[in-house]
Amino acid sequence: MSLKQKKDGILLETGTNEAEFLQFYLGKQRFGVNVAKVRQIVVFKDLELVSLPNSNKVFLGTVYVRGQQVGVINLGEFLKIKDREENDKELLLICEFDRRTTGFIIDNVEAIYRCSWEEFQPVGSASTVDQKYLVGSLIIGEEIVFILDLESIMGELNPEINIATYASKVDFKDKSCSDVKVL
Repeated sequence: MSLKQKKDGILLETGTNEAEFLQFYLGKQRFGVNVAKVRQIVVFKDLELVSLPNSNKVFLGTVYVRGQQVGVINLGEFLKIKDREENDKELLLICEFDRRTTGFIIDNVEAIYRCSWEEFQPVGSASTVDQKYLVGSLIIGEEIVFILDLESIMGELNPEINIATYASKVDFKDKSCSDVKVL
């Protein structure tokens, strides 16, 4: 099935090898994230931002959404998107993954697309974004949409949650399989 066609239906069916992606803009570039990670989208200017002193310039502070504290990441700044301008229509894309809730500032939401994993393509050299923050790309219409790896982005901002950092701290010497508990 081509991405030019949107499938109707509310839920993904099991065994279809499909995923849904929220497509959004940062400047003029199109990006996407797995819908399964998206909790909600709110207008950023309607929220009260509490700035944190001495924090990374990409981490803007925190907001309260539905009684929950949410960290706010300037995604355009992190990805070094040059053609972005701050505006009153910025949105906060609130995502939940790795048992954490984080908000990412974006410019505009385009749509949700359902596609087969087989339609994914390697990133190649078409992106100005560092490839370690991208899962792959999709062709939607005549445009390339780069699918973001939010876990890699957060791992870069907070090395303590980065799996590679965590794994490097674990001493596997003298451990046998019987010592490991799998949940």
